Amino acid sequence: MASQSNFRKLKIVYFGSAGSLSLVPFNALLKSPHEIQALVVYDPRLADSRFNVMQTGSPGSVQAVAYKSDIPVIRLCNEFTSIEKQLKALQPDVIVTSCFNRKLPESLLAVPKIASINIHPSLLPAYRGPAPVFWQLRDNVETSGISLHLMSKNFDAGAVIAQERVGLEKIVHYSELIRVLAHAGAKLLLASLENIVSVINESKAQEENESSYQSLPALEDYSIPMEWDARRIVRFMEITQGMTAYYPITIKGKSYKLLHISSYDFNESINFSDDGIIVCFNCSKGYICAEILTE
Repeated sequence: MASQSNFRKLKIVYFGSAGSLSLVPFNALLKSPHEIQALVVYDPRLADSRFNVMQTGSPGSVQAVAYKSDIPVIRLCNEFTSIEKQLKALQPDVIVTSCFNRKLPESLLAVPKIASINIHPSLLPAYRGPAPVFWQLRDNVETSGISLHLMSKNFDAGAVIAQERVGLEKIVHYSELIRVLAHAGAKLLLASLENIVSVINESKAQEENESSYQSLPALEDYSIPMEWDARRIVRFMEITQGMTAYYPITIKGKSYKLLHISSYDFNESINFSDDGIIVCFNCSKGYICAEILTE
């Protein structure tokens, strides 16, 4: 904990988007002694004059909370040059981003007096990219986490200033995982801001030979390999339910589109069956019966 004499009230510009990973840290900053000067959101609809109207966002969104809290909302349409002058005029100490869906140019990263910081939901340098939570679930990792890192010209590659591990063993829903990661990120951010200069001075460069990068998942990335055991298939499908229309799988040379798991066993086997509604099949260990999408 930083001493009171070292504490400095910071002026912050926050770049956010929809979802808990953006909203929870934003709310935490609102309750802190720091000043949020402005919220920046990406809104490509502004390029179309039909949508060039004031939008407050859905209730409970980071944008709606900003309006309610009388925090200016800067809406980015396309090029960052359109907002760079506004941000320079604010003279922020820190830029904070969380789930912002555009890469900030170097000219913008140089605007704050102290640093530009990103909240990233993985233990960097692993799982860089725009959808790290999905790929960690896909890879069946046992431990996830939150990283605070300095932003640089390379995506998610700046020095790490703080990290916190989050165990996944007891998490069964995607929304629950996001909520846990969001609160961990908010806590880590506030703790780091207490003495931000010292924290930055102690930051550690990422090991490039340990890094990995994944893009946004496509439908085929939700496919189920027959090499997986039943426990892994059940966990992956249950925790990502609602994120895809179906889960592709090939069984005995035939393609299926799994919708929901109806029954399973992690140890027993079963005779293969396909009645056109439910398909039952053995995994590398255990079996799955699942509802299938019919044409």
